Amino acid sequence: MKTLTNIIACISTLLFFSAAAPAQENAMLTEAEELFAQEKFVEAGKLFRRLVEQDNKDFNANFKLGLCELTQRHYSDAVVMLTAASELEGEPRHEVYFYRAFSYWRLDNDKEALADYTRAIEIKPDYLDAFNNRAQVYEHQENHSAAIQDYQSALAIDSTNPGLWYNVGRLFAGIGNCREAVQAFNTALQYRPDYPEVLMQRGNCHLLLKLLDRSLADFKHLVELQPDNAEALAKLGYCQALSGDTEQGCANLKRSTELGFGGAADMSADVCK
Repeated sequence: MKTLTNIIACISTLLFFSAAAPAQENAMLTEAEELFAQEKFVEAGKLFRRLVEQDNKDFNANFKLGLCELTQRHYSDAVVMLTAASELEGEPRHEVYFYRAFSYWRLDNDKEALADYTRAIEIKPDYLDAFNNRAQVYEHQENHSAAIQDYQSALAIDSTNPGLWYNVGRLFAGIGNCREAVQAFNTALQYRPDYPEVLMQRGNCHLLLKLLDRSLADFKHLVELQPDNAEALAKLGYCQALSGDTEQGCANLKRSTELGFGGAADMSADVCK
């Protein structure tokens, strides 16, 4: 699922182009757009609220105020303003539904989130982010077949997106299909070789599939990328100990414990006699 940080990045891009549009006669609107393009969402939100108070039929002001509320994690308020925008004439309508869906999802309202992601896709059939996010709502509902279908639709739009392949692999791993998961993780790593989350997940799957050498390689690569990743150190140490390098393995497990990974103790008890 797109995080709030990802969403803010999308919003900033949207607003940058908006701010670059022909200058508005209204000085308050111009200032609000400039603040938004600078990611000064609190200040921009105050101005957009004043604009809405002046004219509650202004699509742009309602939409932008909704985005301001979203970036501040005021998801209920975001829904109110984005709903107001959805009832007015204006563009981009698919963005209104997308961001309202995200707000609903943050409010644990899967039903409305799914409905809005679907509306966004109906307006923009190649809306990759909407397919990706809707898939993860389906995952939350344990509707795995629908989630896979949405991921496949997203991959049909961009088959080189490593994040999508990671999500596919994560889904398969979550339902216990590690062989399919590894295939997806392999593809993700073709496009982004140093992808920490993929290396962790693929290493876990290799371990479950009893492919110790491959699991060891994954966790070793991950620790090279993130030397203080306590979980990766623990799993590297565990694999090293299982493969016969008990001294180095137990040293890494000890280091993982020092870094605060709780699972290292059970692993140590298993392999460090």
